Amino acid sequence: MKQLYNFRKTIVAFSVMLVGMNLTQEAVAQQNPFAASYFQNQYLANPAMAGGDNKVKAAVGYRKQWSGISNSPYSLYATGEYSSSDKLNFGVNVYNDKAGMLNTSSAMLTYAYYLPVTKNGGRVHLGISAGAVNRRIDMKDFNGDPGDVLLTDGNKIRFDGGIGIAFTNKQITVQAAFPNMVTYFNKENDSIVNRPTFFAAASYKLSFNDGDLILEPKVAYRGMKGFDNIIDAGANVTLKQVNLFGIYHTSKNITAGAGLMIAEKLWISAAYTSAGSAIKEYTDGNFEVGLSFALGGKEK
Repeated sequence: MKQLYNFRKTIVAFSVMLVGMNLTQEAVAQQNPFAASYFQNQYLANPAMAGGDNKVKAAVGYRKQWSGISNSPYSLYATGEYSSSDKLNFGVNVYNDKAGMLNTSSAMLTYAYYLPVTKNGGRVHLGISAGAVNRRIDMKDFNGDPGDVLLTDGNKIRFDGGIGIAFTNKQITVQAAFPNMVTYFNKENDSIVNRPTFFAAASYKLSFNDGDLILEPKVAYRGMKGFDNIIDAGANVTLKQVNLFGIYHTSKNITAGAGLMIAEKLWISAAYTSAGSAIKEYTDGNFEVGLSFALGGKEK
C-alpha cells in the first residue's frame, strides 16, 4: 500500500512538473500586455491613470493567444473607472487568464489622486491598487485524484497590489508603475515567471489640422519576471473617429491595431501581436478585441 501511495505521488508530481513547463511556455507568449494598455486603456498598465478625463468609463477585452493551436491560452479583462474631481478617482480591474489547466484570476480596486501643478492643465497622478489574486489548477481538466494535496496546496487566494505615478498635460504623458508589488516581495512566489515587475512610458501628442489629426509617439520600458527587460516603441494616429497604432517590441515582434468610434462614446478596437522570436515557428501570434464606453467627458 505504501509503495502504491508513493507511486501515486510520483505520478502527480510529474504531472505538476509538466504543468509548470506549460506555464513557462505561456510566459513567453505573455511578454506583451494587452494592446489596449498602450493607448486606449492605460489604466490596465498603471493604477495612476484610473479616472482619466471621463466621469464614467467601462471597458472589456478578450485576447486569444497562440492562434492556430487547439485549446490555446486566452485572457479576459474588464475595467471600470469613475471620476468626480481631481481628488476622487476610482477604478476596478478584473482579469482572467486560462492556459491549459492553469487558471489565474485577479480583482483589484484602485484609488487615484490628481494634483494640478501647472496652469496649462498639468497634473501629477498618484494611484494605488489592492485586491486578490488566485492561481489554481482547473480540476475539471485533470484526470486524477482531485483531493491530492500536491495539486490543491497552491489553490489559494492571495492579497496583492500595485502603485503608480504619472504626469500629464494636453501633450505629454510620463508614467511609471510597480504592479504585483506584494507578489514581487513574497519569496514564496519566486518560481512564478509570467508576471510584470515594472512599467515606465513616455508619450507626446502632436495635433494637426485644428485637432482633426493627432499623432502620439510613445516609448515604454517593461520588466517581466524571468525574461529580459523589453522596450516598446510606436505611435497612435487618431483621425476624427478612427485610430491606428503600431508598436515594435525588442522581444522581436510587433503589435498593430485599429479602433472605430460609434455613437460618439462607444469605441470598438482590434489588435494583432505577432509571436515572439522564441515561439514564432509554432504559432501565429495573439488576436485581441476590445470595447469601451465613456460617459460625461470633461476637460483638464
